[in-house]
Amino acid sequence: MTRTLDLPSTTAPLIDVINGGEYSGTSVSLSNSTGHDGHGLSVVGVGSIAHLFDSAIITTGSGYGYGVNIADGGSFIAKDLEVTTTADNSDAISMRGPGSTAVLDGASLETAGKTAEGIQAENGASFTGTGVEIITLAEGADAYANGVLLWNGATGQLTNSSITTAGRLSAGIWASSSSNFSGTRLDINTSGPESEGVLVDGGSSVILVESSVTTSGANAAGTSVDGAGSSVEFNRGTINASGQNADAVVVNNGGSQILTDVAARASGDGGSAILVENTLGTDRGQVTVNGGSLSSVAGSLIRADAGHGQITLNGPVVVSPGISGGRTVLADVFNGSDLDLTFNSVSGVTGDVDVSGADTALDASFGRSDWTGNLLVSGGLADLSLVASTWTGRSAGATSIAVDNASEWNVTASSNAGSISNAGLISFVSGDTSSVLSAGSYDAQNGFLAINTVLGADDSATNRLIIDGGSATGTTGLIVRNAGGAGDLTTADGIRIVETQGGAATDTDAFYLTSRTAVGGYEYLLFRGGTTSTEDWFLRSHIIAPEVPEEPEVPEVSRGA
Repeated sequence: MTRTLDLPSTTAPLIDVINGGEYSGTSVSLSNSTGHDGHGLSVVGVGSIAHLFDSAIITTGSGYGYGVNIADGGSFIAKDLEVTTTADNSDAISMRGPGSTAVLDGASLETAGKTAEGIQAENGASFTGTGVEIITLAEGADAYANGVLLWNGATGQLTNSSITTAGRLSAGIWASSSSNFSGTRLDINTSGPESEGVLVDGGSSVILVESSVTTSGANAAGTSVDGAGSSVEFNRGTINASGQNADAVVVNNGGSQILTDVAARASGDGGSAILVENTLGTDRGQVTVNGGSLSSVAGSLIRADAGHGQITLNGPVVVSPGISGGRTVLADVFNGSDLDLTFNSVSGVTGDVDVSGADTALDASFGRSDWTGNLLVSGGLADLSLVASTWTGRSAGATSIAVDNASEWNVTASSNAGSISNAGLISFVSGDTSSVLSAGSYDAQNGFLAINTVLGADDSATNRLIIDGGSATGTTGLIVRNAGGAGDLTTADGIRIVETQGGAATDTDAFYLTSRTAVGGYEYLLFRGGTTSTEDWFLRSHIIAPEVPEEPEVPEVSRGA
């Protein structure tokens, strides 16, 4: 049956299915060109149902002219459907009320007005769709229109579908107020400033599988979660944010995201792969990355701005930080943030970690991972632990650093920390004899400290451990590497390699040499105490006495008789 209707109604839909009625049409063309609330098709009431096959609906009225209106338990089933609306607040499909359902098999839904959603489902309504193309094209400074909007307990599911939105604050998918959405093989593309590919709040959830999310607007977000109990779970796919200050993954106010085998990338100026921000109360935002990759181009890879949260990377994860302020920055934690940052089995981690602000705190842990970069703290707190990991870099202002017995810290320049616990190896990089390591307290748990020393006279260049105000406890094996010295006789205290300041103290057996240290006929031994301080430690040399050859035995000569 082919039916074409063009009715200038101001309130009534072109086809109105109510009170348990049923409508079925094939190759139906509906066009409602005038009026307010002029819907194309309306299905209202429990038991009311409409079927459309190979059909098209156009509404161009003055506003609130939905292509399809489903309410109060009505049902809609469509195959090969086209819906176009042009007025403000005119959704392609609008659904309200418990039991209201829609099933779409092949559909093209396009809107042009502001707040004209592709699919809006609310108050317990639900829909499923396969092969659905949604386009919303809201224009103007205050115009926005979401591809899919679910709120107040609505549910939705799309497969093999695409969503494209334009306009400021327009989301590809917005799930709000205890709503749930799942999508498989979706292509989501948003281009408006401050827009989101996926926005989840109010205790809602979105699950994506084998999908892509792309956003190109300034200050936009790929996937954004706001509020405790709100979540995104993304398995296998891509997130790309290319606008200025646009971030790939955003968590606000205690929301959570789990990414598994997802490539998340921020390529715009100031954009980060992960942002934790605006956390209120005790709710902690959480981002868990299982496999996949994280990358940024012109911003820190990870950013916490007034964010209270936890970020965990479970490798293998490919990590590619961007350039910020002329440096490669792995993480920027500031503005009162409180962040736990954990790397598990992640290799090739590079970039500096910046911590700033009086109320800012970072707890960073590397487990079975390797990191090359600096920990730079300005006014905040930063605790770092290495577990079966390697760090190459320097510390400026860390609160504490812990090196376990399977870890190594390669110190690249003068460094300091409030406290250092060393059960592994702390080693100044080869060739550097000027850097020092300073700690308020130093606790050795049978760890090792490798230093570079020009083995010569008392004033020879050397790395040095400085204890300032606290104590050196436990036992450390000192590995002394000769940095070009030919050997010489020390005549005073010797070469100071452990220095105490501010009343610091060292245990009598805090340090020992792991091997014999000798060069050019001089041997250097380790001594505690000197004229500068009885708590300092020095290398003092003595001349190695030459070995005295043994007198050869003279054979006895027997006299003849």
